[in-house]
Amino acid sequence: VLFLVPAGAVLANNNIGDDNLYYGASGFYTLGLKGLGADYDVVDGFARGVSIKPVADRISKSRVLKSDSLQRVKPSNGNSNVLLDEVDQSQEQSDNFYKVYGDHWYAQSFIPGSDKSKLTKVEILINKHTKTKSLRVKTLSAGGKIFGKLIKPLQNNKLGSITLEIRETLDGRPIVDRTLRPDEIPKNGNGEWVVFDVSDVDLWIDHTYYIVVHASGGDENNYYRWYFAGNDPYGRGMGFSSYDNATTWNNEPNNDFCFRTYGELSDELPDGKTEYWALLVGVAKYEYGSFWKHVDNDAYDFRDVLIHHGWQNDHIVVLTNEQATEKNITDALRWIDSMEDEDDLVIYFHAAHGSDHYICTYEYYGGFMSYELDAMLHWLGSKNILAIIECCYSGGFISALKFTNRIILTSSRATEYSISNSYIENGVFAYFLADETGTCSKQFGWPTPLEGKDGAFARKSCDTNNDGWVSAEEAYTYAAPYTAKFAWEHYEYGRVNQHPQIYDGYPGELKITKI
Repeated sequence: VLFLVPAGAVLANNNIGDDNLYYGASGFYTLGLKGLGADYDVVDGFARGVSIKPVADRISKSRVLKSDSLQRVKPSNGNSNVLLDEVDQSQEQSDNFYKVYGDHWYAQSFIPGSDKSKLTKVEILINKHTKTKSLRVKTLSAGGKIFGKLIKPLQNNKLGSITLEIRETLDGRPIVDRTLRPDEIPKNGNGEWVVFDVSDVDLWIDHTYYIVVHASGGDENNYYRWYFAGNDPYGRGMGFSSYDNATTWNNEPNNDFCFRTYGELSDELPDGKTEYWALLVGVAKYEYGSFWKHVDNDAYDFRDVLIHHGWQNDHIVVLTNEQATEKNITDALRWIDSMEDEDDLVIYFHAAHGSDHYICTYEYYGGFMSYELDAMLHWLGSKNILAIIECCYSGGFISALKFTNRIILTSSRATEYSISNSYIENGVFAYFLADETGTCSKQFGWPTPLEGKDGAFARKSCDTNNDGWVSAEEAYTYAAPYTAKFAWEHYEYGRVNQHPQIYDGYPGELKITKI
């Protein structure tokens, strides 16, 4: 007698409460006006405001809906269709699907609209398909009589989570991402719109981005379906496929995946005026007694050279020693984020103990991983960013921080120390960027020509293209060889190999100081 044992059904949990839904379900937000000392509340579908007074006359822009000022609150009237963000880009036609699993990755390019360039979430039309196989095993008694058959359901390759990423390039790192469990994805059918509620992020207008979707596990019988349509229905992008874990990508120029991006009006849109902002961090002493002498001077000297060449003092934040905590650095960068926009320029300078992937704050056992610092720089809407990392092995930061419209300068290679010196009372690399004393040239007769200032951003001779500015690229070209020369010839404790590094993802030259 053959006994058939059912393999069972995989059930998808689609009973998501209203509190958790974002598209087509109820919800309100609390709107915060950053830096304006008051809140709006959305109540019963209407904005009810209280009086607002700017905290400073220089705050000229109405800054609302920054990502850290949004709070989810429960609906008060049962309305299930109130949302503050709106669909920006979309492609909703569906002809077929691609199987997403394992090394099968897919992507869709899109260009944000100018009126909704703050991305808030993404929907894609997907479902999952899982299939089990049964293996019949004959079991005999001692006398050889058949007493049953045991059916063992076998999963070929268990389907894991699905991840959606937003990338600036197909082979780049995610700007934001969101992963959902298999039980959060509906099974079979013709696909359902599933929300990936990514962190809010400002995107550049007229710039191409990529929705990248991939999954862990799965196989030809167990996969996610991402639906698409042929005949190029979305004119501002196209589909892509990869069958080697995104090592190489194939164009699918006639196919567009089903997606919706949601956005809000960004406060990072260009206003036609370039302002200059800087956060300068120098940690020479630490909470637990460790020291790296003189690098607090680096932050102050950097501030001075900027102010002496056209920068506004109230646009620069300097944090040294006990001020340079994780919280204070984070808050300062958030403040700059609240003030700058796409056509402004931002400098982040950080001198402290560190390694090839980590830089310390005052807490010493606190600090920032390189990928955390990258995420913080992504808060900024500026297309003009200079990041300078001064610590031992700092060259390792380049792989994590490199990005379009950024220049990254590091004080050494990923395998080298970075030193400071008591004679110049600075970190050596920072000295040759920002010095205005001429201490080295007075003592040793170089750098030449003698200008009484040894920092690139203060030297007229560093304006090599004679445009009236010293750019980040020009400053590096000057400072790198002199840093290496000083570290080898004049370090107090012997010869040291120290070779600054650069990543230049900026088109043209990034002008820093006016000479």
